Amino acid sequence: MPGLAVVTAARRYRALLVVPGVTRVTVPSVIGRLPYGMVTLLFVLAVHHGTGSYAVAGIATAANSALTAVTGPWLGRFADRGRAPEVLGLLADSRRHSPIMRLLQRLAVTYRPPTGFLRDIVVEHGGEHRGRFNIKRGGLLPIVDIARYAGMAAGATSTSTPDRLRAAAGAGLLERDEAVSLQEAFDLFSQLRLDHQVGLLRAGEPLDDFIDPKALDTLTRRYVREAFRVVSSVQRSLTNELVFR
Repeated sequence: MPGLAVVTAARRYRALLVVPGVTRVTVPSVIGRLPYGMVTLLFVLAVHHGTGSYAVAGIATAANSALTAVTGPWLGRFADRGRAPEVLGLLADSRRHSPIMRLLQRLAVTYRPPTGFLRDIVVEHGGEHRGRFNIKRGGLLPIVDIARYAGMAAGATSTSTPDRLRAAAGAGLLERDEAVSLQEAFDLFSQLRLDHQVGLLRAGEPLDDFIDPKALDTLTRRYVREAFRVVSSVQRSLTNELVFR
């Protein structure tokens, strides 16, 4: 029932926001992110308005994205000189608040790898991405969300996915072989996504996260299937914990 689902979600958010310190982090974050959704569109429209070419606008947008990726680590270092460590410490302390951890655990099992009953890769069956799968939604996001939950449950203050996985393994929240396998899967998916998007840039096509499994060699495709299997296995364990909690 849609109405009941809305009420239940509202209660969960209310329970989360009354936890001391959560509002202080959440409200500035939400306000700060409001313009982000429009930045790329405004960039494209502004360049097109000045040049009259969407091709030039696309190239300029890609260059801007590349520069953002290059300068990101340096901006992070500058942020570390401010109050970022205090905020991360507050986030680490959230493991003491069960509503936050339950929400993070549910988030960790929200995005699922695109695998079927026969362990083959499930692709889109229609639309412009027919015959391809989303490497970000089905591969990277599940691992990032698992690492966020397990790392914060272990008290980790790092925002790095590998660091969070290691912290979770060190605290016994993940088996060491699970953490290693998730790290390897994360590296594999990241490299595949990078290679795919570099190929799109060279071809002058818009960037996306949809990969054609038929374009992968046999060995890589096997590695991808095995990586999806590992992620699914960890998510099943987390789901069982939610069910029997």
